[in-house]
Amino acid sequence: GGVVTPTLLRLPGQWVLRVPLSARDADDAGGLNSESWYGEWLDGGDEDLLAKILRYNLDDVVAMEVIDRELQAAAAMAQEEASAASVTEEGS
Repeated sequence: GGVVTPTLLRLPGQWVLRVPLSARDADDAGGLNSESWYGEWLDGGDEDLLAKILRYNLDDVVAMEVIDRELQAAAAMAQEEASAASVTEEGS
């Protein structure tokens, strides 16, 4: 499969990272599990396990890129709104 495409949703009072459930190895993917997989790979050198670790890490990096991009856009929008509000207040 390809790289998962997560999305960042802004809900009232919170941000939610939505990663498709069809993501590779989604049933057991997670930071702690990836550490465990790495230990298992070091012990046995299983290439399938290494591929699983690499897929998980790639998906994690893509998710962080989505979070960064969306938060940067939200910060820019908030700054623009604050600037517009201060211009409006000055003109009153």
